[in-house]
Amino acid sequence: MVEIQESSFGSITVRGRRYNHDVWILADGSVEERKGGYHMFLEAEVQTLIKKGTEVIVVGTGTSGCVEIDPSAEQLARARGIEIVCDITPRAVEEYNRLTSKGKKVAAAFHVTC
Repeated sequence: MVEIQESSFGSITVRGRRYNHDVWILADGSVEERKGGYHMFLEAEVQTLIKKGTEVIVVGTGTSGCVEIDPSAEQLARARGIEIVCDITPRAVEEYNRLTSKGKKVAAAFHVTC
């Protein structure tokens, strides 16, 4: 289980390592730098995150919720039977930790600034 210890404006700490950029966390626990539309969660990101048996995708939309969800991204996830949970990053981190502690296969995209 991957645990996010902290998120603050401009950074997120996953398994004791601090990242000063947006991240993806795949369902297998690997962490990658988030690439794509920084203020838009895109369909291409869903395609990256649905690998490895993902059941839920958590999207952290930034500390003030600046990231929007592209409707095609949401449609693709739902078509694959994957739930998408979106919230400001601090609350999305809490939800990610709650879901993973219950054994869910969770992937995530976190925007760490605005």
